[in-house]
This record gives sequence, structure tokens and C-alpha cells, in this order.
Amino acid sequence: MPRGVRYRPIPGYAGYRAGSDSSIWCNRPRGRLTPERQPGPWRLRKPTKRKDNGYWVVTLSVGNYPQQFAVHQLVLLAFRGPPPAGKLSRHRDGNKDNNRLRNLMYATQKVNIADKKKHGTHRFGERASGAKLTDANVAAAKRRSAAGEATRAMAREFKVDPAALRRAIRGEKWSHVAAQESL
Repeated sequence: MPRGVRYRPIPGYAGYRAGSDSSIWCNRPRGRLTPERQPGPWRLRKPTKRKDNGYWVVTLSVGNYPQQFAVHQLVLLAFRGPPPAGKLSRHRDGNKDNNRLRNLMYATQKVNIADKKKHGTHRFGERASGAKLTDANVAAAKRRSAAGEATRAMAREFKVDPAALRRAIRGEKWSHVAAQESL
């Protein structure tokens, strides 16, 4: 194990430890866990990056079943304990690749979202997963609604729920989009 790095056991996961450098280590015997099998030498677990959200994950055996866990959450669990009520893990610099202890802390969702906005990683509007509208569609809908066009007809055109389009037009959602003057 590298020098200058602190290691702590991961509570609730016997045979695993996290390093302050974001490394996850295991000394569990390979194969099925039985009472006769003794812990072996510490081995570095290789994390993989999830394609859906960009977080680094590592597979740990819980009982005899493999499960994936986010590296940043395991590091915080090992060094800071479980998250306090209402708090979740936060990357101070907004970089999901930086899972070192000094870059992680627990914070409220409000603080985490403010960080994402500050770092430019907050996904809203057409960048949000599952968004059916685009900024241009919303701007056009606002302009056309102000001119008296029916929301239901526009919703059919944009293939969205009329109530969702009304919320976008009123600025309850998609508030970052202003009505276009002309198309």
C-alpha cells in the first residue's frame, strides 16, 4: 500500500478498507466465504466508471453476493461515518473523478445543487436526463402562448403533456428560458 495514505476499515463491510487517496482494498479470500477460509493479503479493488452518471464504482461482496458501491461514498463512510440525517456526499471541486478524502464531505442537497450550478455540472433544461423539450421549443411555446395559441395544440406538436408545457410557459419549470422575439 502506498506511503502517506491513511486507511480505515469500511464500517459494515468486513475485509474492506478505504484509503484517503480514494483506493479501496480487500483482504477477503477469493471465492465463497466460509468459516475455514482465512483473510489473505490486501488487494487493490479496481473501480469502473458508470456510463449513466459518471461516478466511479467498485464491487464488494456482501455475504456471498457482489454489489456495486460508489467509491466516494465508501471513502466518506470509512473516514467520516454514515451521513448525518438530511445530508449526502459532495465533491467540493465538482469533479466526479476526484474521490480523495480532502475533496469529499457531507452536505445538504441544497448545498450540493448550488455547487453543481457553480461548477457548471448541474443538469437542467434540455441537458436533464429524460427531457423531451428543448430550450428553443420552450422559447417558441412562450412566444406562441403570449400570441394566444392553445397550449394543448402545441403540446401535441412537441409530444409532451399539456400540463408540463403550461408549467414551462409559466416559468415554473424551464425558468432559464426567455420567450423568443421571433423565430
